[in-house]
Amino acid sequence: MPKPTRTTFAALVGLATVATAVVVPLNAYALDTVALAFDGCSNEDTLTISNPKPGATYAVRLPEGLTDLMSGTTWRRLSSLNVGAGDLAVGVNETIEGATTQLMVSKQGTPYGGTVTLSDLMCTVPSVGFTDLSGTESDTYQVVDADGVVYRKGSTVIEPGIYVGTGTVAITATADDGYTLANETNTAVPASWTHTFSANRTISVPEDRKPTLIAGSSGDVLRVWNITGVAWNVNGTAVTLAPTDAFKDVPAGATGTNTVTATAATGYLLTGTSLWTLTGVSSVTIAKEQVPTSSDQPGSKKDTVNIVAVTGVKWKVNGVDGTFPAGQSTTQVPTGGKDKVTVTAVSADTAKYRLTGTTTWNLDFKLGTQITIPASREPLANDLSGTAQDTVTVYAVDKVTWTVGRTEVVFDKDQTSKNIPTNGAALVTVKATPTTSGTTGSTSADTEIAGTDTWTLQFSTAAQSMSGSPSVAARTNEVGITERRSMVGWAAPEGLKGPASYDVFYRIVKVTDAGARVPGAWKVRMRATKNTSGVFSGLPGGVYEVSVRAIGADGTTSQWSAPSRVFVPFDIRRQGGAAGKNWTFRAQPKAAAGTLLTSTTHGASWSMTTPATDQVMLWVGTGPRHGYLDVVIDGKRQARVNTWSARPYAKQMLVKVPVAWGRHQVSVSNVRFGSRNTAELDAIGFHR
Repeated sequence: MPKPTRTTFAALVGLATVATAVVVPLNAYALDTVALAFDGCSNEDTLTISNPKPGATYAVRLPEGLTDLMSGTTWRRLSSLNVGAGDLAVGVNETIEGATTQLMVSKQGTPYGGTVTLSDLMCTVPSVGFTDLSGTESDTYQVVDADGVVYRKGSTVIEPGIYVGTGTVAITATADDGYTLANETNTAVPASWTHTFSANRTISVPEDRKPTLIAGSSGDVLRVWNITGVAWNVNGTAVTLAPTDAFKDVPAGATGTNTVTATAATGYLLTGTSLWTLTGVSSVTIAKEQVPTSSDQPGSKKDTVNIVAVTGVKWKVNGVDGTFPAGQSTTQVPTGGKDKVTVTAVSADTAKYRLTGTTTWNLDFKLGTQITIPASREPLANDLSGTAQDTVTVYAVDKVTWTVGRTEVVFDKDQTSKNIPTNGAALVTVKATPTTSGTTGSTSADTEIAGTDTWTLQFSTAAQSMSGSPSVAARTNEVGITERRSMVGWAAPEGLKGPASYDVFYRIVKVTDAGARVPGAWKVRMRATKNTSGVFSGLPGGVYEVSVRAIGADGTTSQWSAPSRVFVPFDIRRQGGAAGKNWTFRAQPKAAAGTLLTSTTHGASWSMTTPATDQVMLWVGTGPRHGYLDVVIDGKRQARVNTWSARPYAKQMLVKVPVAWGRHQVSVSNVRFGSRNTAELDAIGFHR
C-alpha cells in the first residue's frame, strides 16, 4: 500500500489576457508560478498555486466526486476554476482512490505541468518498546495498540500488550486496509524492531568505592574494594580478595604512574568507568643550596630570612606562609624584629609530594640598639601662603641625624629645633638615621631607628585658597534669546587679585519617568578663561547647572560657586500645545525661533500639559498694542501679565510662575484692555 507523497508540479505557463489570440511560450514564466499538490492522510489533501502571473488565468481540473472545501461545490471532470492574481489553496475533503488532478492553461484547454494521484488512506504510527533490566526476571517488551496496525513476531500475528522478554525478539508492523504507516506530516515511521535481552546482572563501581592512591611513610599503596561481580587488576597483575576482605592495599609501582582496571565476573555486565590512572607521591628533599639562610642587618628592622622556591614545598616562617613575587624563585621574608625565627618546609600537596630529610631550621638574629623618635619630635611641614615661606621643622633627637631633601641638618649647641626651607618643592623627603659622629652623640654599627624613619611632606606650590566664590548670573530674559542658546555671566569675588581667570563647569539636569530630578556629572565648559560671560548651547527645553571658580593673578583660588540654573527655552510651537484658529505666526528676528504666536482676539487661548516641574517660565512679546495675558494653571488663574510697552518688542518679558512639583495643565489667554488687544507668545521653559 503506497505511503502519502508530496508532489511539486512543473511551473505553470502564465497566459496574458489580451485582445488578440497570442499564446505565450511555455517557459516564459517558468520561474514565477508553481503548483504544489499535497497528498495527506484521508481528507487532508490540498492543492496550492503560488505566485501566479498578474493578468494570466489558470484552470484547476478535478475528477468527478472531489469537493472543494472553500465553496463546497462539486466540480465535474472537464469543468475548470479560474484563478486570478494571488495565491490560491484548494482543499479537498473527499478523495477517490486512484483519482487524478490536472493543471492546464485556461484559454487553450491544453494541460501543462503534470498530475498527482490522491489517496484516501489514514495515517497510523506503530510503536514497540523494550525494558531490559539486570538479570532476566524483569525483562519485558510492549506492543502498543494503534488503529490499522498489524504486528507480527516472526510470521505470527500478535496482539498489542506486554510480553516477557528473552533472547532476541524481532517485531514487524504492517498497515491494515485503508491505512498507511506514516505520521501526520507524511513522514515514514519505523516498521520493525529487534532487541536481544541480556542475561547478565548489570553492575558498576560506586563513586565511594573507586580505586585510590594512599601515601604512606613506608611507601604508597593502591586500595581496591571488594565489590560483588568485579575483578581487579593493578599494574597488570590480578588482585585476589578473600570473601571477608572489605578492601585490599596493593603496593604502588616504582614508576609513579599506576593503572587499575575493573572487569566483570561471569554472569555480570560492567557499566560506567572501568579504568583508572593514578599518579604516585613524589619524594622531595631540601638540597643544601635550598636551605633557608639568615640576613642579619644592623639593628633588626631589616633582618630577613632568605628562602628559595622548591617544587612541591610550601615554606612557613614563624608559622606564616612565605610567598614569592610573580616570576621570582627567591624572596626575603622580614623577621619582624625577632631574634629567633623558625622556618619549616611542608608539602604543598600531600597527594603529590612527600618531604624527606630535614624540614625545620631555627635561625638566630642580633637585635641591636633601637632608637625611637617620639611623635612630638617627628618632622613638621610649615605650608604657608605661596612657596617662599614654606619650611620643614626638624627637632634635635639624641643620636639621630636628620636629612631634609639632600641637606643634612646640623644643630648648634643647645639648639632644639631648626626650620629648613623647601625651596619651593611640592614634595620633601625627611630621613632620620643613627648618628655615627657629631654633637648629638655617636652610635654603634648595630643601631637603628625603631618605627618610621622616613617622612614625605607635601606642600602646596600655589597660593592659599580663599573662602569667597564668583557670582554667577544666568540672563534668561534678555532680548535675542534663542531656543538653543542662553547667556551666562560671572564675576570674581571681592578681594581676589586681578586680572582673574575662570574655570567654568556645567552639568545636565534630567527628570526620570517617575518625575524625580536627577543632576548629571560635572563637565568642563571652559578652563582658565579670561571671559566673564559665555553662551550655553543646548537642546530646546534643556536645563543645565553652571558652577564657576576664579583664580587670581597671584594664584589664589576661590571656592566653587553654588550651582546656577541655565534654561534653554522651547519655541512655543515645539511643545505641541493646542492653539485655536485665532492665532497666527508672524516673523520677529529677536524671538526665540524667529517667530511669535500672535492673536488679537479677546479670549484666544493656548494650552499644554507640562513635564514634571516646580516653575513655569513664559517668554512673551511686548508693544504699544499689547494688552494682558492670563496664565491659568490646573484651572486656576495664577498670574495676569501686562505686556504693554511704548515701542514694539521694546524688551523681552519673562514670566515666572511657581507651582507644586509635578505635571500641570497650563493655559495662556489674551485679555483685551481698551484698544490694546494684541497677545504674542514666544517660548516656554520648565524649572527643575
